[in-house]
Amino acid sequence: MRPCPRRGAPRLKPENIIVERTRSGTDFVKVVDFGLARLMAGGRQSTALTGPGVVCGTPDYMSPEHGRGDEVDARTDLYSVGVVLFELLTTSSRSKRARR
Repeated sequence: MRPCPRRGAPRLKPENIIVERTRSGTDFVKVVDFGLARLMAGGRQSTALTGPGVVCGTPDYMSPEHGRGDEVDARTDLYSVGVVLFELLTTSSRSKRARR
């Protein structure tokens, strides 16, 4: 996994992971973001989506500091990777367990 630039980097969650079969028959994993990555502001593209204390994202995959609106760094991505891997290994999701 190569690091993404912080500006406009996709947040890791299952909806942002696409597995594609290559011509050679191997799997190729892509991390994409179809959500809040870009907004149109007055006909111009804007990347200023958040500010201090503003939280955007999917709560089930957010680190605690991200959910509090604190400043985030690469560790918040590692937290999201951990949640996704947990769900893959256990076939269980945090949101399903919370609804019980």
